[in-house]
Amino acid sequence: MAEKIYHTVKNIAPGPRGLHSTGGHVLLEKGESRQLEIEDGELKSAKASGHFEISAGKGESSGDGLDDQTVAQLRELAAKESIDLGEATKQGEIVAAIRASGKVAKKPEE
Repeated sequence: MAEKIYHTVKNIAPGPRGLHSTGGHVLLEKGESRQLEIEDGELKSAKASGHFEISAGKGESSGDGLDDQTVAQLRELAAKESIDLGEATKQGEIVAAIRASGKVAKKPEE
């Protein structure tokens, strides 16, 4: 299996902006950063848009798969695992709450 390369992507636009990771569409709020696996074509498009600051792609994901999930998927996971999300509404906040719970382990290698 080829090693997955994750890029740290930060929205530097004045408002929310979306892009496609290998896990699906991701919406980043102004100033929000996430580690995402992105295919070459989408990476070039995101760089060309001027809306994102993108790392060189040397980082690795946390391995739990949460960064690539939608808000709906994360809420479903939190409900299934009885995780209190408190006031979290944005994807990054929900991911942080789930990770802080300690109830989600790294996903198995495919």
